[in-house]
Amino acid sequence: MSELYIDEIFTPAKEYLLRKQDEREELIRLGRDITSYSKKAIFSLHRSFSEQLQHEQAMTDLTELKQYLQILGTGLIQVKSLYEANINLRGNVAGPIEELIEFFTFGYFITNEKLLQYDQFISYIQILLDHNTKESHDVILKSLLFDVPIPAKYSSKTEVKFIDIGDYLMGLLDCTGEIMRLSIQQSSQYEGTLQLETTQEQYRYLQDFYHHLMILTGHYPGLSVYRGVFENSTKSKGNISFMKKLQVFHTSIRKIETTLLDILISDRETI
Repeated sequence: MSELYIDEIFTPAKEYLLRKQDEREELIRLGRDITSYSKKAIFSLHRSFSEQLQHEQAMTDLTELKQYLQILGTGLIQVKSLYEANINLRGNVAGPIEELIEFFTFGYFITNEKLLQYDQFISYIQILLDHNTKESHDVILKSLLFDVPIPAKYSSKTEVKFIDIGDYLMGLLDCTGEIMRLSIQQSSQYEGTLQLETTQEQYRYLQDFYHHLMILTGHYPGLSVYRGVFENSTKSKGNISFMKKLQVFHTSIRKIETTLLDILISDRETI
């Protein structure tokens, strides 16, 4: 076999593999950025919407969150482009997307105290993919945080193939930890009168959500979410990951219970 013939066979294969390796590394880098800025956005929400600030004040100062949305939007556009030719790299995308979902679901809960629907979350991602502009960031945040309707011009049919409802569930489970931290932070501002309605409402919300998950796992004991895909396979990677998140969720509820009991006991001792 001549050297020229070998080059004709292996050179294209080598170039293809190198290109795929570059695309994989780029997806990993983008994933790290999405994870990082989603976390920063969550921290910003905690700071901006603490009990010490009025929501009106927080609404007028969304600059930091808009900057994070700009970066997240740019990253998501690149992920969409790369993912369409690298569907096998789903595992590199799932983790960062869960963190992104955690940011959006927490942002919606912190002011609306209810669950952000999956379809509504996808509509925000579609806006970022189609219109990653300052105006669109303002539209997203006002809808997310203050339930302002999205103008019809932002309606989109863009497919978001790199996000699945399984990612949404896993991200939502992570969000419960942020709700727990918010709840304990708010209760720490307790001033001697038992006015903990907000913390108690958040506690009941988490209890109700956990109860529904218990019903779900009762019907599907092997419930598994792996790379965004649902399965019913006991002791699979996805099942182990799901059960760990569920255990952390249960621990979060117990932490709020302990905080409320401590305050109640302290209040009675004061009396």
